[in-house]
Amino acid sequence: MNSKIINNKIIIVCGGRGKRLGKITQSIPKPLIKVGGKSIIEHKIRYYNNQGLKNFIFCLGYKSEKMRKFLSKKTSNSIYHNAGLNAGILKRIFSVKEHVKKSTIVCYGDTLAKINFKDLINKHEYSKCPITIVVAPIQNPFGLVKWNSKNKVINFDEKPILNHYIGYS
Repeated sequence: MNSKIINNKIIIVCGGRGKRLGKITQSIPKPLIKVGGKSIIEHKIRYYNNQGLKNFIFCLGYKSEKMRKFLSKKTSNSIYHNAGLNAGILKRIFSVKEHVKKSTIVCYGDTLAKINFKDLINKHEYSKCPITIVVAPIQNPFGLVKWNSKNKVINFDEKPILNHYIGYS
């Protein structure tokens, strides 16, 4: 799917510590974890490039030099910005605002999703909304049990899809 170049920039937030992965992220940042022989961020860059997205802004933090070294081999003309180890997602995004002039895609560096970005950008611009958020429903990995006031089980729902959504891009 080698598409025409889309001039919109794509901000990739990849500065978190990945603490929940324990020892795995002590030596490498989460976007560099390999899935199917390639790092998550490498899968993302290839996916974006195949859709014509080539203007990257990387919001770095944890293990930023390791990320920058890796990314500089995979992309060209990218912007790298490090808002510091303790910056949250919004601070990282806000810190690169001077590089954003038109509709911009913002995504996580450690999440994979199949999205038609040309379609997403067209729908966003048509909507005239200031922000469009891509979300996915949460599938609970556990069965949920409900009980009554006498502690008697009245319902068991096996791995339900909850009426909550997570940012997904």
